[in-house]
Amino acid sequence: METGRNAGVFTVGVSWGFRTKEELSENGADVIIDHPAQLLELL
Repeated sequence: METGRNAGVFTVGVSWGFRTKEELSENGADVIIDHPAQLLELL
């Protein structure tokens, strides 16, 4: 998330990764998704 924010891009956290939703949110994820298909909704 930090790299994405520093690059000025929209960041997407994924709940199936190795970080919790809370950690992703605390670290600045613009959005957190629970399923890969949700990426299509963000395009």
